[in-house]
Amino acid sequence: MGFKQIFSFISLVTLISGFISIYDSSTYDNKIVPESIKEVYEYYTSNTTNKYNFDKNATDFKVVGDLLPGFQSIKNNKLYKKPENIYSGRISINEDLKHSLFFWKFDREYTAGEKEQNKTLTFFINGGPGCSSMDGLLLENGPFRVNKDGILISNEGSWHMQSDIVYLDQPLGTGFSTKLDTAEKDFDFYDTDLINDSSRNMIKFLIEYFKIFPEDKNKRIIFAGESYAGQYILHFINNIWKFNKMIEDGKFSHLSQINVETVMLGNAWVDPVEQSASYLPFFQKEGLFKQDNLKIKKILGLQEKCQTNINNIEIEDLTSDNDVTHCDTIMYTFISSVFDPAKKDEKDKCLNVYDYRLTENAPSCGMDWPYELPNINKFFMKKGVQEALHIQDTEDDYDANDEIIRWTECSNKVGNFIKKNNQNTVPSIRILPSLLEQGLKLYLFNGDKDIICNHLGVENYVKKLSWDNKQFSEDAMWHNWTHESELVGSFMKDRNVVLINIINGSHMVPYDKPLESRALYHIMDMLEDEDDKVNIPTENYHIETFNHNLKKEKIVFIKEDDKEDLFNDSDKEDEESKEHDDDHSDKEDDDDDDDDSDDEDEDEKADSRAQTKSFLPNWLLTLAFVALIVYILKYFFDTIIRKNYFSNGEIQSQRLEDPEHSLSKGIHSKRLKEDLEPGLGNSEFDIEMNDNNQLENSVLDDLDITKD
Repeated sequence: MGFKQIFSFISLVTLISGFISIYDSSTYDNKIVPESIKEVYEYYTSNTTNKYNFDKNATDFKVVGDLLPGFQSIKNNKLYKKPENIYSGRISINEDLKHSLFFWKFDREYTAGEKEQNKTLTFFINGGPGCSSMDGLLLENGPFRVNKDGILISNEGSWHMQSDIVYLDQPLGTGFSTKLDTAEKDFDFYDTDLINDSSRNMIKFLIEYFKIFPEDKNKRIIFAGESYAGQYILHFINNIWKFNKMIEDGKFSHLSQINVETVMLGNAWVDPVEQSASYLPFFQKEGLFKQDNLKIKKILGLQEKCQTNINNIEIEDLTSDNDVTHCDTIMYTFISSVFDPAKKDEKDKCLNVYDYRLTENAPSCGMDWPYELPNINKFFMKKGVQEALHIQDTEDDYDANDEIIRWTECSNKVGNFIKKNNQNTVPSIRILPSLLEQGLKLYLFNGDKDIICNHLGVENYVKKLSWDNKQFSEDAMWHNWTHESELVGSFMKDRNVVLINIINGSHMVPYDKPLESRALYHIMDMLEDEDDKVNIPTENYHIETFNHNLKKEKIVFIKEDDKEDLFNDSDKEDEESKEHDDDHSDKEDDDDDDDDSDDEDEDEKADSRAQTKSFLPNWLLTLAFVALIVYILKYFFDTIIRKNYFSNGEIQSQRLEDPEHSLSKGIHSKRLKEDLEPGLGNSEFDIEMNDNNQLENSVLDDLDITKD
């Protein structure tokens, strides 16, 4: 390793500097209303009614739970209640083209002692683009998981214990929101961008949904999602609010505004620059990137190219959510570089891009994860399931095709259309400051073991957000979060932005931290119910949450004198229960006061002597610092420079040769079966194969993984 590489390794892994110091609302004109949103407004102000939804109500979408395999065997306990009110089916959003979106809804259930205040409705959307929200329902935060036999089992971390929740397959072509007219051209069906197509279709869906479920219209609406949903959801909110403004300014009383003000995003893709630039610093911070890395020269070279590209970017150039060239390649290269192909048990291995604690066989690298993924199709293919969920509906007027639909986790056609045509939709980071100024409440939660949308990249862009002429506070404190008296994460807050890191969480936090993810609702409630103290970024406090002992939940403020100021609903009860004990203990304390005061005098003298003895003069500290520098320089000389420049041989590694592969091949995966095609993979990353469609030792050099 040369002097340049040594210097680069020491300096670059601390942080790749971003191309702009702040993101604020002045860099993007967000006042323009898209033509597609105007069309929706004109359509519904003309009293036009979708004929497929005209005479439908909630009972038409009611699901009989006992018809679902495993439902009857699920038992209630103190943490979980089986959902009673379940609804599912397709809602038409375009009667002429027979376009519809599939949803699956669960009403909230309450544990014993909870007050029934059914006022929250959450819409959950998975990423991709093009990945089904049945992932979220059956692998993450829904009422059910699926066992290896395709049978439903309970999920105690289900979000339906905190909110009504709707899982929505969108855009068109995702999951069970399939094309019903096989003769329709793909370009007429699939969404080509997030504003003119996806946002328009989302607003149409919501209007039709609230006609069917009018009792949901006035609830507190939360949009939640993960990964690429960081692009979807922020654009949806932006255009929903523009639609609301048109209603407010108009004279059509039959149109109601869509009351949404809160967003929850998990390991979300929001800022392509800061998040693409975060990979190498993240690897170093997590202790994964070391000097003996087999591809260190290549990785350092990619970093230099990444930084050069970032330096040359102007904010006006950010018109796409795609990765920054060379920055994303750092991740692709690194995930295989920690393994030595010369070792039998490390040959063809790579890190899981969604959880770096897991080792995978290339070229999967996480594509077949979570490992319960095949169970979902077993469930949907069981006899009677699709009919019970109104997926296979012989009575609808949409189409004449009543065959069972094979569920696909991620549609590459959906992803291809958006990735190739979404060039005029700015990345959501550019509209985010404007949304914050309009009052958006933003909760960003991140599993700390995810690579592809890692927590460091999220933290970097959050600290550059500026709204209402004030940047996210550089002095904002990290606050501890304990759940069931165990430290599970930390968070920081400035005004209406909360950033939460969850210990030992993956890219899909609810999958491996279900109960903690459910408690995110508790954190939201406590932070929003508390007084202005939590809105002071430098205020010192932590939060305690529990699964069902909700009276014990509290915010603990730490005062300067290290005394704790407790805030929770049961403070008064706690204080009253202690009064009797305090009165009794006061008598005993009075008897011991004299003895204690004498002991304190002696302790103070001893502490004073100890502090005097432990004091080190400045010259000695300086000498120790110089000795440390000398030791570091000697280490680099002995272990690196002398090894590379004063030895007779050179280090040889097949993994540094970086051969080129010219032909991309399709691969087959348990996760995607026949749906995987060259160029997109599972809409979360691409893998290139050689001409013989076989994995060679060098193929890991060219891993190409595209963020969802």
